[in-house]
Amino acid sequence: MNLQISNSIDSSLQLPKPLSSHKTIFFTQFPHSSLSQHILRTKFPHNKNPRKCKLRITASNSLSLSSSNQQDSESIQLFEKLKESERERVNELEELERKANVQLDRQLVMASSWNRALLTLRGKLKGTEWDPENSHRIDF
Repeated sequence: MNLQISNSIDSSLQLPKPLSSHKTIFFTQFPHSSLSQHILRTKFPHNKNPRKCKLRITASNSLSLSSSNQQDSESIQLFEKLKESERERVNELEELERKANVQLDRQLVMASSWNRALLTLRGKLKGTEWDPENSHRIDF
């Protein structure tokens, strides 16, 4: 495979100018890769364009793949626990809100009842539908 190589790969790896030998080996760390070490082998022929070369990348880090799989499973489990705890928190908040609404309704009914009783004692309900003397009779 022939690749055109610029002066930088992924804007963080600077390739040096080729030495006088025909083969150059670079050991490098790619910062955005899950594999920790790659070997770049390049061959620079004498008679061709020095910017064209053959590029071979080998990964020799199966241990990091298994550890990343383990980290992925741990992160999935942690995410599930977080999701479940968030769901429980939201359910508790909804239950508290429901209880608060019931309490407010009870207080409103009680305040209305007390208001009616106080207005009756003051005589301000005379002639209205809330006046207990003029309302419909209850036969016992």
